[in-house]
Amino acid sequence: VIGVLTAFGSPDGQPAFGAPSSDPLLGSPHPRPLPSRIVALREDKWVLLDPREIRYAEADHNNVWLNSDQGRLLAATRGLDRLERQLEDKGFLRVHRRFLVNLSRVREVEKGFKGTLLLSTDTRTHETVPVARRHAPYLRQALGL
Repeated sequence: VIGVLTAFGSPDGQPAFGAPSSDPLLGSPHPRPLPSRIVALREDKWVLLDPREIRYAEADHNNVWLNSDQGRLLAATRGLDRLERQLEDKGFLRVHRRFLVNLSRVREVEKGFKGTLLLSTDTRTHETVPVARRHAPYLRQALGL
């Protein structure tokens, strides 16, 4: 019966049962996608971060710490690999087995010992992220160096 009602609509000319409505209060047939957010935890609160606020992510076993404009927060996502998949199209690059960095937040690149690199994301606090030698060519390409 429901299939018949949805196919033909109602006898009084109203839209079919379950059909998208043009009433703005009831929602549009094509809802706009929500902006991409990363969920983090601060004490007992959930914090919704815009990916641009995150400078880098650091793995500590299965926990992932986000160094952001709002401080150091624990990511709700467990594991750096999962977070990397969430952020892969947002300008983030894996530069070390423990670090994922927001390329738009890199301020300085320093040569380290035996071909390693150090990235500085905040020059005021001398916050640095190590780059493993095997990831250095990808970083150079991504930054145009």
